[in-house]
This record gives sequence, structure tokens and C-alpha cells, in this order.
Amino acid sequence: MKRLLLLAPVTAALMTACPASTPIPLPVTLASLTLSGVSGPLLIDNSAKLTVTATGSDGQTFAGTPIFTSSDANAVFVAADGTVMARHLSSTPVVITASLGAKTATINVATYGLDATGGTYSSLYKASPSTTNASAFTAAFKDSSGATLTSGSVSVAGPAAYNSGKAVSFDLSTSLGVSNFVKSVNFSPLVSGSYTASITLSGKIYTKTFILDASKALTPPSGVILTSTATTYELKGAAPTGAAGGVKAVLADQSGQFKAESAWSQTLPSGGNWNTPVVSGTYAALVISSSTLLSQTTSFPDQLNLSDYQTDNQVVPQSDREISLVLAH
Repeated sequence: MKRLLLLAPVTAALMTACPASTPIPLPVTLASLTLSGVSGPLLIDNSAKLTVTATGSDGQTFAGTPIFTSSDANAVFVAADGTVMARHLSSTPVVITASLGAKTATINVATYGLDATGGTYSSLYKASPSTTNASAFTAAFKDSSGATLTSGSVSVAGPAAYNSGKAVSFDLSTSLGVSNFVKSVNFSPLVSGSYTASITLSGKIYTKTFILDASKALTPPSGVILTSTATTYELKGAAPTGAAGGVKAVLADQSGQFKAESAWSQTLPSGGNWNTPVVSGTYAALVISSSTLLSQTTSFPDQLNLSDYQTDNQVVPQSDREISLVLAH
């Protein structure tokens, strides 16, 4: 018994000497991520700086470097620091995403103003021994509400060597030959360099600057054979290198107006139905190649290169319907 009594005070002393346990803090995690900095549509060739707000589970600012991406970097480019640049018009707002850890935040950026791109247009006529090279300008305009302008005069000024230093101009309009609210016009000569397109609306000047590289010109399609009826076509030949947009055939009347177009094809030979049936007659036949396939949902490329080959005129015979109409009279 005495031995046990002697141990009791020692045990009590050891227990008194142990400090109280300190709670281990929970790690701070990213609780929320928000993205701001653009409250309305962004004017073409202008920029804005996005703000990322990261909040930790402790309610304090969470440290970290977000990664930015754009759903269409050709229309709205976003830099690593969150600066967005309106480069081209887009049919719908571009989604900018900031990612940090497992969290993401998005913001929609619409663009407006004058959009323009330069390019090349190379033509070869079957009866001509040489290719004609020209510059090509493509332009479009949307106001801040998203409405498309289909009329108005666009002026384009280029290097001193282009058109003796004088600006050229053309009217915006919808065009059967080119999609995406656009007018495309060809001008000679073909000169590389920096160009500025401008349009004045309600006293305000809108501009768009672009670079034209003449070395990127497409050669015309080769070995072209086109046969057609009032409703169908068959196209053979070879597309030029760089014609990522494909090749299509066009029938034009004597005034140069497009009357029928084939679908764009990535490979030849191809065939199918004209987009619009044509009446019997003689038509100029063009086979066009493009570096980019424009559509109602794609933004402009930085340069659009086109080429065409004018083959033999197409004599479209009377259709069965036309023959029936003639016999009926």
C-alpha cells in the first residue's frame, strides 16, 4: 500500500505539466471565383482589363493565378493578364473563361463597330495565258445594339505604293457570293502592308486596321471541268494549296450577277444541286477557291485569300418544266 501511495503524487505531477492541445487549423480552399470588367459590347480594335475575384473558405482573398481562355480568340483575344482585345465581329457574344483550381468563372463579350480584313484575289481566264492578282477587301458593320448595317460607304487607305497613295471606297451590302453580313470587293494593284478601313456614321468615325500579305495569294484552281444542268452540277479539277475553305462553282449572267452556286467542297471531284435552279441560257462559269470558309457564325479571318478560274461558258439546256411551258403555249 505504501508503494502505491508514493506513485500517485508523481502521476498527478506529470499530468499537470502537459500543456493543453492546440486545434489544427483547416486548410483554406477556394470558395468562389467571379469575373468582371466588361459591362457592354467592346468596340473593334479596343481592349479592356478583366478583374478576377477569388475568395477563400476563410472569407479572405485567395491567392492564385487564373488561366484565361476565349471561345473565339479570333474575335476576342484574351491575354494571360486578363486583357481582352476586340479583334473581329462575332455573330454571338464570345465567352471568356477564367480557371483557378477546380473553379471557373465566365463573362460574355460582344463586339461592335467596323470590321474589315484584307486579302488577295487571283483570277485566271481560260483564254488568258496569265493570272491577274488583286487586293481584296472584306468589311462589315454592327452597331452597339447588335444590328447589322447593310449600306454605307467604306474607305480603305493603304501603303504609299497602293493606288498612288489614294484611298479606295466601296458600299456595304449583302452579297450572294459571300456570307456573314459582308461585302467583298477587289481592287488592283496587290501591295503588302498596313491598311486602315473607315466609315462615318452619325458624325462618328469607325476604323479597323489590318495587314495584307501579298505572298499568301492563292493560285487559281487547275484542271477544271464543269458540267451543269438547270438544277445540278459536276465539278472536276484540283484545288490550290492553301484553299482550306474549299472550292465551289458559280454560274453568272452576262452582267456578272451570280445566279447559281454550288456548295463549298473540301475535295474534288464533287457534284450536287445548285442552290437555285437556273433557266436555260448561256452563263459565265467560275470555280472559286478560298483560304477560309466564311459562314453566318464565323468571325472574319485576319486575311482572306480567294482565287478563281473562269472556264468555258455553260450552256444550260431547257429543263423539262420549261419545255412543258413552251408546249403548253
